[in-house]
Amino acid sequence: MNAKHQSDSELQTETVENNNNFSIVDSAEIKLFPHMTVAATDDAAILYIEKGEVTLLHNMGTYVLSKGMLLYKVPQVPLQLLSFSEDCHFKVFCFAPHFATAGNLPIKYLETITLIASNNPVFILDTLTAASVTVLLWLLQKKTGWEEKVQSTDETIQHVFSILVLEIVSSYKRKREIA
Repeated sequence: MNAKHQSDSELQTETVENNNNFSIVDSAEIKLFPHMTVAATDDAAILYIEKGEVTLLHNMGTYVLSKGMLLYKVPQVPLQLLSFSEDCHFKVFCFAPHFATAGNLPIKYLETITLIASNNPVFILDTLTAASVTVLLWLLQKKTGWEEKVQSTDETIQHVFSILVLEIVSSYKRKREIA
């Protein structure tokens, strides 16, 4: 992805062409503007804030996210960026449901995270989980950006994605046990 994007339709077109099963968008590599659609696909998505603050519209709810917060977008729900701080930086990992199950991720974890997100799509991560999520998203971005695709690349990406989902679900479970 590069910084020449002027509209969400261009972004979505490039994202879809990149891979039919998943894509990753780094806000540093696109031109952001208020009211742009970040993820309007039928796929699910994980949006993670690395720095700054963003205000999003998701399923008719408005959410303000800051560093270390994550939003899980359920399939068929648009995600719109309403406003953002000048220093904001986020990553969005969009994926088709069959991508997640093809990587042998137990369906119960996807069902768990979807159920949690249907009530409240925002996850406030503890420091350790936030650091893990940052590294996992960086790794996913690096793996998807390889010019030469080898057979094991998709498998590696599916395994990293599985770890990412497990980190999110276990963080949620830890917080529930404390409460």
